[in-house]
Amino acid sequence: MDEANITLRVEARMVGKKRPLDAPWQVMLSPDLLSPDEDSRQVLRLRDLIAALVRSEVQTFQSRQQERRVLHILSAQEIDEAVLMGKISMGGDDERAPVAVDEDEAVRVALQGFTDGIYLVFIDGKPYRELDAPVQVHQKSSLLFIRLVALVGG
Repeated sequence: MDEANITLRVEARMVGKKRPLDAPWQVMLSPDLLSPDEDSRQVLRLRDLIAALVRSEVQTFQSRQQERRVLHILSAQEIDEAVLMGKISMGGDDERAPVAVDEDEAVRVALQGFTDGIYLVFIDGKPYRELDAPVQVHQKSSLLFIRLVALVGG
């Protein structure tokens, strides 16, 4: 992995569903995620990658919460697009208190979910089964999370 920030394409799917859970999204990774191994080489472990992604998603969630609290003036085009989506929102109407999310707890839950087999991780098509496995990512890497679902009655 080079010293520049790396942007990964991330996708989440669920076993048994044809469509992804969400549209693929981009996540930027900082080079400070690397940690030295026994031979002083820089290594990115799967657990560090998952933790970085979870922290990024928590920060994105918190930003969306803040954005909803701001009143926006919409253009005619934005109104027309919102009509097509079925909801016009100018923001500023979210009276609920922002949900506090503990990043460390979110990371712990995500890592435990991987350990418990709730989801699988593929990087550039290669499956990873161990949290401490070193991973190789580059600018064109794609990360796929596959959520596993127990069968009904079994």
